[in-house]
Amino acid sequence: MDNDLSHIYESYVIHDIYVQEEGLKNNLKSIAAAGIIGAASLFGAPSKSNTQHTPPAISHQDSYSSIKDHIFQSEGKGKAGRPGFVYKDSRGYPTIGIGHLVTDKTPEIFRQLFGTRFDTNTVLSGRKPLTDEQMFKLLDYDLPKKINLAKSQIPKFSTYPPYVQTAIVDGYYRGDLPGSPKTKRLINSGNWVAAATEYLNNKEYNAARSVHSGVAKRMERNRDKYLQYAQELVGQPSAEGTRDA
Repeated sequence: MDNDLSHIYESYVIHDIYVQEEGLKNNLKSIAAAGIIGAASLFGAPSKSNTQHTPPAISHQDSYSSIKDHIFQSEGKGKAGRPGFVYKDSRGYPTIGIGHLVTDKTPEIFRQLFGTRFDTNTVLSGRKPLTDEQMFKLLDYDLPKKINLAKSQIPKFSTYPPYVQTAIVDGYYRGDLPGSPKTKRLINSGNWVAAATEYLNNKEYNAARSVHSGVAKRMERNRDKYLQYAQELVGQPSAEGTRDA
């Protein structure tokens, strides 16, 4: 069964091409990301990958739950009226449950999570949905990996306020943020206004905006969190290495 499906469920490659959102930077040029303020760490050290699919070590379980709830509210359970069934995401890739991208690795993940007797073929062929319990179990497999990827690429992640961490993880879960090296560089340099602008300097965003897609609104919410943080940093002492260029 795995070989039959592997040509359908190919690994997803992020390839966003970015375009400038006119006027945003000029309107906000007075905001300077002067430094990074200390905030209580949301997560502890990154957890090692394992087959137990448990959440990463964090200082407060309710913080993980908050991010998890945000992702669930953003992703939903699939297409309206067909929760748990395979569907195509905004880029046309097969997806299932709460935003799980179907790849050639998905059948093995299902075996790990649901057991060897789970009818993977029936579910991935669209004839049967995942249950709510299975969807959330799959989310608890995927989400810690995205959090740990964010932490590995954004070293100061744990110093940011929870709402900024949530926006970053949301971008990693969708796949738009890891596909934007420039946005990540600007975040890591502490230039949050420029990072907010660059984040929407994105072909997918502009296409979604033109059709009033929920993808555009979701990315705008993340952008707004970056700008909110920039405003909070105004007037605070700069941390070494985080001043705006």
